[in-house]
Amino acid sequence: MSEMIAIVTSDSAERSRLEFLSKQRGPGEVHFYSSGAELFEALNTRESRREGIAIVGSTVGDIAPLNLVDALRNEFTDIRVIAILANRDDALVNKAMLAGASAAVEMGCREEDLNLAIGRVSRSRSHVPETSGSAHDRGEGAGKRGNVVALVGAKGGCGRSTIACLLGEQFSSEGTRVALVDFDLQFGDLGFLFNRIQGPTILEMMQGITATVSSVARYGRPIHENLTLFAPDPAPEKAELLNGLVRTCIDAIRREYDLVLVNTGAFWTLFHAEVLEVSDQVVCVCEQSIVSMRATAQLSGLCSKLGIPAKQFTFVANRMQSRGLSQHDIASGIGVEKVVPIAYASQEFSMIFEGGNIAEALELMLKRDDGIRVLYESLAGKMGISVRGVESMRAALRKSPRRLWK
Repeated sequence: MSEMIAIVTSDSAERSRLEFLSKQRGPGEVHFYSSGAELFEALNTRESRREGIAIVGSTVGDIAPLNLVDALRNEFTDIRVIAILANRDDALVNKAMLAGASAAVEMGCREEDLNLAIGRVSRSRSHVPETSGSAHDRGEGAGKRGNVVALVGAKGGCGRSTIACLLGEQFSSEGTRVALVDFDLQFGDLGFLFNRIQGPTILEMMQGITATVSSVARYGRPIHENLTLFAPDPAPEKAELLNGLVRTCIDAIRREYDLVLVNTGAFWTLFHAEVLEVSDQVVCVCEQSIVSMRATAQLSGLCSKLGIPAKQFTFVANRMQSRGLSQHDIASGIGVEKVVPIAYASQEFSMIFEGGNIAEALELMLKRDDGIRVLYESLAGKMGISVRGVESMRAALRKSPRRLWK
């Protein structure tokens, strides 16, 4: 059975624009309410605790729409909320996300844009009309293959990109076919680190999916036999073109790879919520500072508000030194049982890593610190990927071709 959709708006014109959903889903599946109070009364008295979606209009009576979003997400945890915003201004989108929205669309948006948003937050996905394209075009879960691991952080410069590269190198050296996806759409630098600046982009891949291209591998930038980089367009202003298409993009990639590692940026928007919702595991990177610890605790709370299970998270305390907060201090401050500590990288490591030789940098890290190995084994265990001992890891890395700058 498809999920119910509850629409609350006091604007008659907005209600008329949303009537198409009733025609798509059939009688009894879409319910309209003119105020937040009316919606709350209906949700409190429903006989069945069916999961569903609430679409909060740009005008909802005498309460601010984002206040209603916040109230819904706190009162009804089985309801995902889509906010209709006056515009797609970054500041307004961020406010909607902080309030607890799982998606946001602009007032007067196209029917297909709203359908994409509903599809992204839906847990049944059966609402999508057959006329909207093939299952491949819609990015449905058929043919799911690889696990998806997202790397996130609440503070810029905490080391997400470094850890993403090291994990990509480690898993691929063990024979896992890895897609490394750079979703830092503002300052993505994985292409720079791997010396793969030129090549196809994620945006071109999305256009290819729309044109029913059978394989997305051609849009990757090969690093070596088992590792492929999918990178963004170097123009940050084009990032918004991918809004609402994250699930389609990642589902297309995971069908062809054993593991998809998604690197994200520091500037949080609903885009990050899209990434987290489609991920099987999340690595949250924190630095050894009170500011980073506090920001990570807020990030954890935000994810809880968005309904993203805490069990998916592995928290990493990066760049740990002997002085400063301990790993137990950081875990306590975030409000989790434990974190995986990774030692501060040496200058030698930084020179090798930034010189583009990721395999050699990983080998050096494995010799000096257990953190990356512990993180790797933890993720592998959660995803059912077999691992070898540390010595065999190093041996595999020594056999891999060196990728130095030319």
